[in-house]
Amino acid sequence: MATAKDIFDTRIPDALTKFPDKAREINAIYCLKISGDGGGEWTIDLQADPPWCKPGDAGIAQCTIEMAH
Repeated sequence: MATAKDIFDTRIPDALTKFPDKAREINAIYCLKISGDGGGEWTIDLQADPPWCKPGDAGIAQCTIEMAH
């Protein structure tokens, strides 16, 4: 099973690179805060050109989602 770290450090950035136009259609900035093993914090900017997903809370999110893993 993939960890949140694997998903947000590898899979989502890969998808954003492959499909930047689709990602920008969402037109939002998210911060994900996941507690537990393999968790962490990530900012996903789907307004940027190119869109990106990076570790940490960049302080620019329009929506923050917190969950336990």
